[in-house]
Amino acid sequence: MSEVKKRCQLNDCNRAASTYCFCCNKNVCTRHFAEHIDAVKAQIDPLANEINTMVEKIQGLTIEQLSEKPLCELRQWQIDMHQLIDEIFFAKCKEIEDLARKNQEKFVEHKKQQFEIIMKIQDDVKQLVEDGDATFEQIQLLKNQLASVETNLASFRNNFLAVNARVFAQGLVTVLSNLNKPSINQNQWTNQPQLGNLISMSTNAPPSCEFGLREPISTTSIFGTHPQQSASFSSPAGGFGPSLSQFPSSTIPTFHVGATPPTSSSPFGQELVFGTSTKNPLPFGNVQSNISFQFKKKTKKNSKS
Repeated sequence: MSEVKKRCQLNDCNRAASTYCFCCNKNVCTRHFAEHIDAVKAQIDPLANEINTMVEKIQGLTIEQLSEKPLCELRQWQIDMHQLIDEIFFAKCKEIEDLARKNQEKFVEHKKQQFEIIMKIQDDVKQLVEDGDATFEQIQLLKNQLASVETNLASFRNNFLAVNARVFAQGLVTVLSNLNKPSINQNQWTNQPQLGNLISMSTNAPPSCEFGLREPISTTSIFGTHPQQSASFSSPAGGFGPSLSQFPSSTIPTFHVGATPPTSSSPFGQELVFGTSTKNPLPFGNVQSNISFQFKKKTKKNSKS
């Protein structure tokens, strides 16, 4: 019996090698070669389903969907700010009542003093009327005393209690888009097309809006030393989830993907070209989209893998 020149290099296999696998860079027997081909076939159908799902996601994407989450956050902010303003209002009303009671004695004393002064001025005027003899200096003195009482009352009224309310400015809330930043490359497809760029998206549901009042927190750092209630807001977010990296390229020995940039005939871009070492390409599933799919047979000289 002639000695086998080359043996299969996979899994301590002692069978004679029948071909060379360019993916594993090893000589493999017929059995392992067939298993390799089956592994390729088993991964094409799941990948086709994932791409079909992504096609539907891209076709169904709208501006309204992208605007939904920011609008939800803004509406929740509005609710929270209304709640916060109400909480601050009632708290400051309580402060006014407390300060009024605290200054009640000073108020009574000041009122009594000014009343005594005005009564003295009134008696002096009555006396001048009864006498029927008043000089210019006497009239001016009484006017000055009356003006002094009026000034004191106005000053006491202004100093008794005062409210210093701040007005929210437009800059309190900002709306922006990261797409307008120079660092965002909006033409990444034309620079370096990769399979990961196509399928590293999510199958999660779109964001949903839920509005409600939040738990109060302290606003000492915002509105002064009086502990008040503040608003916190958030919106349940959908977004992008796991990619399909569970299909590493190392396990797909002769599976190749190419991509082309968007054109007038293919507005989504990415005309995918698949190639396998199998004789009959597998069906790619039910694809309904503006993305075209083509299968091309890839051959290598002096190899079956």
